[in-house]
Formats: sequence, C-alpha cells, structure tokens
Amino acid sequence: MTASLGARAVLRCKPPRGDPEPQVKWQHEDKPIDLGSKGDERVRVEKNGDLVIERVTKSDQGSYVCVASNVAGERKSGPAELEVLGNKRLKLEL
Repeated sequence: MTASLGARAVLRCKPPRGDPEPQVKWQHEDKPIDLGSKGDERVRVEKNGDLVIERVTKSDQGSYVCVASNVAGERKSGPAELEVLGNKRLKLEL
C-alpha cells in the first residue's frame, strides 16, 4: 500500500477466531511495535485488528506483519509493504 507523507495509513488484519479471542500485535521490519506507555502516539491497533498510523513519516515505510496469539498458539500474516510518498521540493532558479 502507499500513503502520502503526513496522511493516515490503515493496514488490515483479519485474525483467526478463537477461544479465548486472539490478541493482535503488529511487527514492523521484524520488530514488535510498542503501543504501551512509551509507544508512538500516532500508532494504534483497532479492536478488529487493523493497524492505524496517523501522520505517516518516512520511518513508517517498510514491511508489516500482523501477529495473532492466544493460549492455543500464534499465527502471523503475510507481510504488507507500506510505501510512503513524500513531497518533492523543487528548486526554481530565476
């Protein structure tokens, strides 16, 4: 998927159903995304498992994986690539 610099990006996740319901976490470039008290306020996981990134920056670009887990095990989605399109500045000489 592509997103413009400063826009909102939504990465979809459809976790499997289970009992108990799986907990959904996300990874960016094979590293867990910290959504705790020290996490990035721009990033959140919706109740349905989707990852929402507000005010996208170039550092958000890359590969994302949705990870669903419960006591029965863990399942990872295939990778989703986020490409961030930035504003190109043109230098005009008069």
